Amino acid sequence: NSAKFRKNEETKRISVNEDLTKYRDRLLFLCRKLCRDQRLKNARTTNAKITVKDRQDRIHHIRDESDLVQFGHVIMDT
Repeated sequence: NSAKFRKNEETKRISVNEDLTKYRDRLLFLCRKLCRDQRLKNARTTNAKITVKDRQDRIHHIRDESDLVQFGHVIMDT
């Protein structure tokens, strides 16, 4: 299981990427950009669900791009 994988000295530095849809991959990219801009603490996926941690350590589930507006993301019309 994943807990044993993380605790094993040989494998603890390995990360496994999820196979996300194009849309979810873009959402995760935007979340990570907000992390780089220090508007979020971290972004992660579990079973293709995206969660972020804000600066106050609260967890938020991200379902679409509009969920990121509260963190300073600006939606561009295309």
